Amino acid sequence: MSKDLKRVLDSKDKNIGTSKSSLTQLFRKILFDHGIGNQQWYNLSTRYFRGVSTNRNKTTRQINQDRNNLNRALAKPKIQWSNFITALRILRPDEIEFTVKLRWIKRDITTIHTLEFTPEDIADHEETDD
Repeated sequence: MSKDLKRVLDSKDKNIGTSKSSLTQLFRKILFDHGIGNQQWYNLSTRYFRGVSTNRNKTTRQINQDRNNLNRALAKPKIQWSNFITALRILRPDEIEFTVKLRWIKRDITTIHTLEFTPEDIADHEETDD
């Protein structure tokens, strides 16, 4: 595991204050709220990377390299959407819900848009997103 991610996971507040993007803050808050520590993340990420269908033909070394690359990316102050989504899949929730609220004050209009899906739904579309 990257030293930087280990530092985040071992931190009492998951280093939320060092985040430089809203997405990183959200990810670290999720880790904090669910009490995800170093060993639990290692176990979850190992299970995930060993089970991903695209890894079936990879060596253990290649799988470990993929996991380490993700861990390094997640330790950065700014993370990408693709890494955030992979991290959610690693956490293995039964369902994920995104809600976006858009507000135009001058026009007095507010809309709320919600998308519910499972981690498997993400996997079906993961290769085409960028």
